[in-house]
Amino acid sequence: LQGKYEEARHIYEQALEICEQQRSLPSPAVTQQEAQMQAMLWCEVGFTWYDVGNNIEALQCYQHGERVLQDAYITEGPAWATIRFQQSYVSWREGYYEKARQNAQEALQLFERVLAQQEQGSQRLAQTTRIRRILAGDPVELGRTHALLGLIANGAGQSTEATNRWNSALATFEQYDCQREIAVVCCN
Repeated sequence: LQGKYEEARHIYEQALEICEQQRSLPSPAVTQQEAQMQAMLWCEVGFTWYDVGNNIEALQCYQHGERVLQDAYITEGPAWATIRFQQSYVSWREGYYEKARQNAQEALQLFERVLAQQEQGSQRLAQTTRIRRILAGDPVELGRTHALLGLIANGAGQSTEATNRWNSALATFEQYDCQREIAVVCCN
């Protein structure tokens, strides 16, 4: 948020190094949790590249995240959804609207499945990191994905679809009182 992309990237890369150094294999569940955390860290590194306009480096980071998940035999879940979400942004930025829509739609379906598996009455984890909230199944990610689908539809000249997606996003953001996201989607 402060625009210190190199510093942020360096910190995320340090976190990835620590994950590698502390890799322990006590159980498959822990290994899968560690893999999802590493994939999410790769997404964050990729996002620092995306924000400075280096889509090639961003995509390479997302591919690293994919490999981590594949190596841990993880085939779906919030980390995969996040990778597809971030890849969609790159495709959108490059004007590949159909590919962007496909990736965002896949992300939406993955996020929806995560939420469907949650216990009824689960609370949003407001006092934790964004990565941990996503891995726990933060419903706000559905809103972010609808907002992205709105951007893609708008870029492709589908204004009605864009408005419908933004209204879906707005409803989610209002439900969870996400003031920043509300402002952004209202501006769109």
